[in-house]
Amino acid sequence: MKLGEVTSELAAGKARRDNWNVLVTGSGGVGKLTFAKLLARYLKACRILPRDAVVKKQVGELQDEETKKLLVQGGCLVINIDSLLGGAFSGRDTIDPEQAAAVKSVLAATAGKPVVCVLCGKWDTASRLLQMDAQMDSGIVISLPRQVPPQQTATSQP
Repeated sequence: MKLGEVTSELAAGKARRDNWNVLVTGSGGVGKLTFAKLLARYLKACRILPRDAVVKKQVGELQDEETKKLLVQGGCLVINIDSLLGGAFSGRDTIDPEQAAAVKSVLAATAGKPVVCVLCGKWDTASRLLQMDAQMDSGIVISLPRQVPPQQTATSQP
């Protein structure tokens, strides 16, 4: 489903989704976390979420008290899925099945709760995760473009 279709549902008052989880892909610095914060505000304004709290976690942190509190009170849980590969310098190119299961468990725990999970990472990591388990597919996938450096204008000096 495309974001435009989702926002059209919201605008028409027809937002009847059970799952607002989103997969946002893009390279570092393109605005994945900023997008998640804006999405949380938007879903709160549409009365999908009770509050626009945003909590960002690595996969290994998903069982902490802050995450459990968010699952009860509602809000947006941002999960860095790039940590599934152990980071840029780990040398790993496969996803740890136990960590993937932890992500799946959290996604299952959000069912029927006022929580949206935003899985953020590079497309390569996301596609590997989806290949491991098709149930991870949230239905809403957003790929942010690479950042384009602003055009610099030459200034002439007298």
